[in-house]
Amino acid sequence: MSKRHAKRGSSLPETVIVLIVLLTLTFGLMDFGRAIYSFVWITDIAQRADRWAIVRGSNCSKLDHCGANQINNWASTFVIGNDFGIVNPTSIGVSADYGNGNGPNNLVVVYVTYPFNFLFPFMPKTTINLRAASRGRIVN
Repeated sequence: MSKRHAKRGSSLPETVIVLIVLLTLTFGLMDFGRAIYSFVWITDIAQRADRWAIVRGSNCSKLDHCGANQINNWASTFVIGNDFGIVNPTSIGVSADYGNGNGPNNLVVVYVTYPFNFLFPFMPKTTINLRAASRGRIVN
């Protein structure tokens, strides 16, 4: 057997090892990108919900889904109704805190939570609870 034929296929194990490492890094980066996207998304939706609350304030009506005893109901309706690309909008947790009431110049805080799970193997199997809060003063 010649030297040339003896080395045939010797690069296959090296290629497999390099591809495993490369694919693991690629899919890991994609999953961490999804996690960052999800965090940015819940931060944005918390800010939008807070803006919605501070603009309506004491003038909010039942048509806006924010009756006197429905503070958290309107927040959930607003967030789920404005799905901007999150994977599972039904698992979003939303709550709002008006503190001293919904009159002018009072503080309102909106909290949004989202349980994030990694998709790819070799990633943690635990659920990461992403949280965001936004606060503002009611203008009217």
